[in-house]
Amino acid sequence: MFTLDDLKFLDSYQFLDASLDTLINNLIVSNHSFKIFNSFFKHEKNRYLLKRKGVFPYSYMDSPEKLDIKGLPPREAFLNVLNQNHITDADYAHATLVYRAFNCQKFGDYLKLYQNTDVVMLAEVFCSFRNISLKWYALDPVHYLSISELTFDASLKLCKIELKLLGNINDYIWFKSQMRGGICLVGKRFAKANNPLLPKSYDCSKPISYILALDAVNLYGFAMSKPLPYGEFYWLNLNEIENFNLDDITLDSNIGYVLEVDLEILSSQNERQNDWPMAPEHLTITYEMPFPYSKQLCTKFNLKNTLPYAQIFFAASSRSSRRPLCTLLLLDGFENLSVFS
Repeated sequence: MFTLDDLKFLDSYQFLDASLDTLINNLIVSNHSFKIFNSFFKHEKNRYLLKRKGVFPYSYMDSPEKLDIKGLPPREAFLNVLNQNHITDADYAHATLVYRAFNCQKFGDYLKLYQNTDVVMLAEVFCSFRNISLKWYALDPVHYLSISELTFDASLKLCKIELKLLGNINDYIWFKSQMRGGICLVGKRFAKANNPLLPKSYDCSKPISYILALDAVNLYGFAMSKPLPYGEFYWLNLNEIENFNLDDITLDSNIGYVLEVDLEILSSQNERQNDWPMAPEHLTITYEMPFPYSKQLCTKFNLKNTLPYAQIFFAASSRSSRRPLCTLLLLDGFENLSVFS
């Protein structure tokens, strides 16, 4: 985004993450009226030829002198030097048809037509997107820098939630210290399978084993679709901590807790957890995590909390945050959860 006097310039790609050709086709499929396009080209009987992404030799246009060259450049001039791809015969035939249909006398005329068409079609796409946003959310995209900002406000408006700030610097620091990032996988440097399906390396004297690769997708989006804290934060006192029982917390509770604990692992469990420790680092235990499952595992393997006075933080969570939020991606995946991006 940049400004020039009273004008503000936004990047449409920050809102519509797709090619112009795809976005135009979406409008055509939806029987869009193309009011801007029809108004701009109202005197052109062949304007139907422009209802698609134009064809232009970007690499060929490297000097002003080429604007005065008569005729459309040869097909070889349309080579894309970035990916070394040539245009198709159909695309070149379309460019030739447009050049003739609009009476282009020189390459500069074709360039002007191409630019006008691109700008007008992008205006059609963005205005349509803007109308959809105003209709669904009464939010105008031109007041935002990106789709992420727009969808965040849309989510708050749909959920009718007012996010409350942490008023105490110590609370903020405590939350901040719990944030961790890193590799989200359980991996080993080397693994070897031993089974009859591997005749070259199979050793019948050793136990049969296989390698299974598992992958979980949308981890971030999944967590964000669960109830999230939005306010009413406070610390439990010592009496509340002593009487706190994790078993009493149900998965459909509107109250969430963040626990700070110090775990003691029995020596008999060391070997079992060498490759996959149950608590490899400090974590913020949030509401969306599977409390019963985690609790059962800790009980099964005799994990004990050795922190004498565990700090337990309370936060109200919004059940309505489960509602689907919209990306406003124009006519294509309109209800994806882009607020998580």
